[in-house]
Amino acid sequence: VEQSPLREFENVTELSSGGFGIVYKAWKPMDLNYYAVKKVKMYNEKCKSEVQALARLDHPNIVRYFNSWTGMDYFLDTSSLSSSSSSDTDGRNEYLYIQMEFCENGDLRNWIREMKEVDKKNSLDIFWQIVKGVAYIHSQKLIHRDLKPENIFFSKDKKVKIGDFGLVTQIFSEGSTKALLRTHGTGTYPYMAPEQQHKKTNYNSEVDIFALGLILVELLCIFGTEHERRDELMKIRNCQFPKAFVAKYPCEISTIRLMLSRDPKNRPAAIKL
Repeated sequence: VEQSPLREFENVTELSSGGFGIVYKAWKPMDLNYYAVKKVKMYNEKCKSEVQALARLDHPNIVRYFNSWTGMDYFLDTSSLSSSSSSDTDGRNEYLYIQMEFCENGDLRNWIREMKEVDKKNSLDIFWQIVKGVAYIHSQKLIHRDLKPENIFFSKDKKVKIGDFGLVTQIFSEGSTKALLRTHGTGTYPYMAPEQQHKKTNYNSEVDIFALGLILVELLCIFGTEHERRDELMKIRNCQFPKAFVAKYPCEISTIRLMLSRDPKNRPAAIKL
């Protein structure tokens, strides 16, 4: 049996799963550290885009990449993860494994859910860390395309880390024929910019700015229920803000309006926020 780097890990437990694959928390006795190991089924070369992006990114506000490899489903003989292979008929599916920094303090979605009252200073500090990470991503000619609280994490020392680069793509110069190949419908509603939804329009890094505008609103506003949050975000996408929010944040509202502009050209670059 081929030896996989995964054999170096112990105490492997599932953290999350979805269309993107499965993420595990795994202990590596060799260096006494926990890591996040993402397992993605190898459909085509596009599966490698996340690895290629992570490998070239080195920034305090980006989840750190350590290693990657391809192989079969090596979790088949791991009792704690036996359910992960239930959909595999023969156990011979090839997977891409990505070893990343484990952010033990959860994600921004849980942080927002647990927020009892808005600490503006703290919320803005979190936001600026996200912005720094996004500005760096764009400086590397990449677009995240799926920024949302679920993809923003907190490290052991509470530093903000942007993760999940499964939909990352390159920034192409205007007029490039490659820009025509940009996939639409990628991302997560309601954080998707309008141009991400329409097949007849090309888009670029401005889609990440639109998502940042909604994330900033969530950092500054407490919603009673999940249903209320989704309803309000749908209105805010069209720059229909609650009157109380406008009155409370007169300085921030002008920036948020620009970030949520339907015309991408009117959105400020991350580096200028």
